[in-house]
Amino acid sequence: NIENLIETDTFSIIDKKIIICLRDGIMKNTLSNFIVQEWFEKRKVKFFYDNYEQLYCSLSYASLLLDEIRKVDLSMNSPETAFQKYEKQWHKIDRIYRKYIVTSSKAEHLDILKELTLQIEKAYGNSFLLNLGDNWQKSVDKMKHWKLDKVKSQSAFYPNWIAPYVKSENRIFVIISDAFRFESAAEFREIIIQEDRYTATLDAVLGCLPSYTQLGMASLLPHTTLSYNDKTDTVYVDGISSQGTPNRTKILQKEYSGSIAITAEEFLKMRSIEGRDFIKPYNVIYIYSNIIDKTGDDK
Repeated sequence: NIENLIETDTFSIIDKKIIICLRDGIMKNTLSNFIVQEWFEKRKVKFFYDNYEQLYCSLSYASLLLDEIRKVDLSMNSPETAFQKYEKQWHKIDRIYRKYIVTSSKAEHLDILKELTLQIEKAYGNSFLLNLGDNWQKSVDKMKHWKLDKVKSQSAFYPNWIAPYVKSENRIFVIISDAFRFESAAEFREIIIQEDRYTATLDAVLGCLPSYTQLGMASLLPHTTLSYNDKTDTVYVDGISSQGTPNRTKILQKEYSGSIAITAEEFLKMRSIEGRDFIKPYNVIYIYSNIIDKTGDDK
């Protein structure tokens, strides 16, 4: 009986037996998430755990994810409540799914998880994303304007977060990362706080429509109007093209001369003394990172 083996670590084959039982119990929903997590914690201190760490972690996340999806209530009576629910609660499902995908791709024996991964994809895609999207669409259809009460718009980023630093002549670094999802930002905030040397806050904003990279990035720059060219997809900020760091610097400096835009790649190449000298004349430094989008776009 598997319960009698949980505390045992005499041979590596015991871990294999437990892993198979965990997988089958998760897939058939015959093991509660509470039991799965309890067993997972007990195995973590056992002798052969390191040989199967990614497999154990994958099973832990799989159980958590399926449990969350079964429990989640995706009803929404207004776009405002939907926004708040995602910010406070629903984004956690996206995070657990990401964790499962990462750990299962590194798992010591990939074949063991093949059927479970299909079940995870089905649950996440159909039971969560599809229902969430359908309910959100019905909610959005009732909106007369793309605005939510008490929610700041992405296009108001500069006046809300940057202008106060300009006014007080304090320095601010703005790191803009393509495709950096809210759930990743929530985890990033937790990592920063755990450092015990920094404070960190997280605010969700209402994105721009249509929702695509060039427009979203342009909206973070100081502007009165945004326009775009249908043929080239170039977004113009008050008539200036927002493509490339030289143009972004031009737009920033038009608002405040002590501003500069640079790519993360260029910035990270600088040695510490070189970096300090570079930022000396500037109080507003926009740093653009493309690593996430680039990874996703790479066939």
